[in-house]
Amino acid sequence: MNFRNITKNNRVQSLVLLLLLVSFLFAELTTYLVAGTLNAILTQVFYIPIILLSFRFGRRAILITVALAAAYLVLVLLTAGASFSELAPAVMQFYVYISIGIVVGSLSSRMQLSESRYRELFRRSGNAAFIADFRAGTVTETNPKFREYFSITGGEAPGEVFSRVFRDPGTAREIRDRIRGRHVVADRDFSVTHEGRREDFVLNATPLDGDGLAEVTLADVSRIRREDERALAESESKYRSLVELAQEGIWVIDENGITTYVNPKMREMLGYTESGMLGHSLFGFLGEKSWIAAQGMGNGNAPREEHEFEFVRQDGSRITTSLTITPVTDGDGNFTGALALVTDITAKKKAESALRESEERFRSIFESQMAGTILIDAATHAIVDANGKAVSLIGLKKDQIVGKVCHQFICPTEAGKCPVTDLGQTIDQSERVLISGNGARIPIMKFVKRLDMGGKEYLIETFTDITELKKNEEQLKSSLAEKSVLLMEVHHRVKNNLQIISGLIRLQSRYIDNQQALEALRECENRVITMALVHESLYQSGNLANINARQHLTHLVNNLLMSEEQERQIRLEADIEDLQLELNAAIPCSLIINELVTNSMKYAFTGRQAGTIRISLHGEPGGMLRLGVGDDGIGMPEGMDPSMTKSLGLKLVTRLVRDQLKGTLAIQRENGTLFVIRFPQGTPQAGRKDPGGIPHAG
Repeated sequence: MNFRNITKNNRVQSLVLLLLLVSFLFAELTTYLVAGTLNAILTQVFYIPIILLSFRFGRRAILITVALAAAYLVLVLLTAGASFSELAPAVMQFYVYISIGIVVGSLSSRMQLSESRYRELFRRSGNAAFIADFRAGTVTETNPKFREYFSITGGEAPGEVFSRVFRDPGTAREIRDRIRGRHVVADRDFSVTHEGRREDFVLNATPLDGDGLAEVTLADVSRIRREDERALAESESKYRSLVELAQEGIWVIDENGITTYVNPKMREMLGYTESGMLGHSLFGFLGEKSWIAAQGMGNGNAPREEHEFEFVRQDGSRITTSLTITPVTDGDGNFTGALALVTDITAKKKAESALRESEERFRSIFESQMAGTILIDAATHAIVDANGKAVSLIGLKKDQIVGKVCHQFICPTEAGKCPVTDLGQTIDQSERVLISGNGARIPIMKFVKRLDMGGKEYLIETFTDITELKKNEEQLKSSLAEKSVLLMEVHHRVKNNLQIISGLIRLQSRYIDNQQALEALRECENRVITMALVHESLYQSGNLANINARQHLTHLVNNLLMSEEQERQIRLEADIEDLQLELNAAIPCSLIINELVTNSMKYAFTGRQAGTIRISLHGEPGGMLRLGVGDDGIGMPEGMDPSMTKSLGLKLVTRLVRDQLKGTLAIQRENGTLFVIRFPQGTPQAGRKDPGGIPHAG
């Protein structure tokens, strides 16, 4: 139903109500003439304004209805008095008036609302809509869209607007005949030429009566077509932009494999211009092997899966591509060509080849290792791979090793304390125990390092059976112990022999009366005792290469002080660092101290009853040692050169410093005399005699 029908129905209902009212008045007049009762006429007369006002104003007329009903009640009271017989029917009539007003008002409001809604739909319709009287050839009402399409200003004659729409009288008659027969005209193609432009519509017409009045709507097909064409053009533009800017090659061929389109990326891949590719067969750009493999792709059975093909570029170089062919068919399913997506995977293939070669090299190195080698997952400590040597050492099959935790075979007692993954070490190189498949414990030397492969962390562990090495080590230790005992015995016997020589010299001195000769023998005896003390310190300390400087030198000087038969009180001040002296430095140092201390006791304290001898030995930067031997005696005469003196002791000191210690000698004469000797801490071994005839230690 449209709003025009509603309006017409409302008018019919209004006419019916008026006729009822006229009939009602005629009946009331007849009643009055017959009965002559004014009260009966008054009762009927009040129906007229109540019905008319309720119909006109709808629900808004309820208050007026109540007021009129109340007025009726007052009039009855004024004319009939207050008798109950007259008042009761009047009250009942009061409620009848109100009920009739409410019913009529509600019906009227609903009809008005319905008409308003449908009029709004008519006005807001997206299609051109109008009310046409096909019998009179006029347009009685139009909506805004119709006025917009046909440039209606409002000043046109009703017939002029109709003729703008229905220029063909035959079409108008055909529609009129269907409308007059109360038939709906549905989805009829309809064209209108307006302002020199043809517009295509779809016409729908609904009859409003049987005399040719109809509601007509025109759906603008031309506008829809233009919007579709514009949308299609925009879609094609976007598609072309995507194709032109695509980072994959796009290649379109017809049913014979002839190129009909290639995008810029495809031309860039092969180095051709567009004209160099259009009109040429796709297969002509393939390498020989790919050409053979691609035969039959253009016959409608094109593969949908990915293939690898080699293309020959314009400069003769070759690229490897991933190519996917999708067939193109017409509406009947006939093959008309194909669309190919082409991706250059040359770099990828080279990388795969390089990775494969790297893996092969790794596998070759891994398997050719002379040491047992296993690859371990750093996160789980599970063995991922094992080379042949590892399999041989463990004594199990490879599949019995791979997947097991490494601690099952190597250092099982340290599970959870892996130096690399648990203790944070970068590298672990240590001796461990390998538990073989039969339970044997094999000593090994292992090396473990982190290794990153493909973004995953592994441990590469190599190990070598050191059973023979450990046996050899034990043999060497045993041999070394035997040699150490032998050397200690040698030092002991050398010391004993030197003491025998010292005793012989002392016995011989008893038969010599010459004081000078006796003094010479005593000095010689002290030198022999000094060397004997060195050998004694060596075998007593258990270290056959070094002696403790503090203990040995303090013991040496105390022996010298005790050996002299003199009444002077000579005190020793020793400032000796706790360090080790090598044998080839200990003997020269001992002889030097012997000569200088003996010289101090003989000459430094002449005319005195007491004195102090100072001995010091300290390390200095650069690996040097500083030996100081001095006294607080009368001092050495100025200008006296130890190397030029006739004293054998001082000459011996000079030669020992220069030739054996490879050091320097300086003399300080303030507050007595101080000999300062500096020499390297590690003195080279020597076993020959120097030109001066002094034997080297060793």
